[in-house]
Amino acid sequence: MKLDHINVVTDRLAETTAFFIDVVGLTTGFRPNFNFNGAWLYGDADRPAIVHLVERTPDAGGTGPIDHVAFRSDGLEAFEGRLQSHALQYEVRVIPGTGERQVFFLAPFGLKIEVTFPPA
Repeated sequence: MKLDHINVVTDRLAETTAFFIDVVGLTTGFRPNFNFNGAWLYGDADRPAIVHLVERTPDAGGTGPIDHVAFRSDGLEAFEGRLQSHALQYEVRVIPGTGERQVFFLAPFGLKIEVTFPPA
């Protein structure tokens, strides 16, 4: 079993889409013609879309039991540069025994995001 996608509800679709493109490094792509606004974002040129955005006002209470959403990538230094250029605070942790590095930060709409990078 693999993670298929995360679904994020936002009343700021353009800003949220730009965040996932400019900061996280995803790209927009095919999205079915639903009867509501949204966007599908991809980590690779191939499917599946790993982030689905839906434009509507989020329900009160935030993300409930979801603590964070995690992605896997390469190029830690370039990624840190993108976070810094967007003035986002972040924390880097090293996973014991593996050397993998985790970067944690908050999206402007309140979602905690982790991006894991291979050992240095």
